[in-house]
Amino acid sequence: LMLDLKKLIGSSNDRKVKGMMAKVSHITALEPTMAALSDEALRGKTDVFKARVAKGESLDSLMNEVVVHDQRALELYGPPKRTLREAIGLALGVISRNEVPTSFTSADLEPFRKYQTDPDWSGGTELRDVRVRITKASIEDVFAAITSLGGEKGWHRGEWLWRLRGFSDLFWGGPGLRRGRRHPHELHEGDFVDFWRVEAIDDLQLVRLHAEMVVPGQAWLEWTVTAGELGTTVTQLALFKPRGLLGRVYWYAVTPFHFLVFPGLLKGIVRDAESV
Repeated sequence: LMLDLKKLIGSSNDRKVKGMMAKVSHITALEPTMAALSDEALRGKTDVFKARVAKGESLDSLMNEVVVHDQRALELYGPPKRTLREAIGLALGVISRNEVPTSFTSADLEPFRKYQTDPDWSGGTELRDVRVRITKASIEDVFAAITSLGGEKGWHRGEWLWRLRGFSDLFWGGPGLRRGRRHPHELHEGDFVDFWRVEAIDDLQLVRLHAEMVVPGQAWLEWTVTAGELGTTVTQLALFKPRGLLGRVYWYAVTPFHFLVFPGLLKGIVRDAESV
């Protein structure tokens, strides 16, 4: 009975599409006129639209006169197999299950920046905060603890300071902490971790995060892990390359907060590794 009723009145998606058909028909009717224009005449439409706006017409009155009609996607992929609502639901489900196969996080947003691995003669002052700890935990457990940082798990110590830094970053136009992580445990080069991005990762040896927060310079947070006779050595490096005088002032202004955050961060990594 419900199936027959649905055929009679249509689904909610059918009704939404039906409501848009009048506008679609109006747009489609413009296609022959637009298709007949030469490239030069089509470019000239921009000046016509600008003139109409200058005379007081609203942008809404111009929207339906720009038509793109291309059947290549339909020819390549065929008709849609599900509604937009269904597609969005499936995508959100994949995200919630941490099954995203790929993303745009591998895009390098600053391809011309000076990298940490550049030679010394390439210039730039380096300001450092280095901390080292030795633990009886295995190198695998230490590396797993490092690659699980950020997102919902947080940064072990001074969480209110991390949140405060995230809020200030949002205020200045940065990403803040809202991005979280792609996956709670897995980490790949190019992934974002809050306002950091994974610049380099070498399994069981190195994790380097580059800061995408708004700072007057370039900042990195790096961990190297090595196995030795006394146990596993974890070296944590916070590196900052200031941009001008403002960059130097920034570093020394936040240095007192480093003593509240970085020792606890390294201690938390070791504690997580030893608790496995």
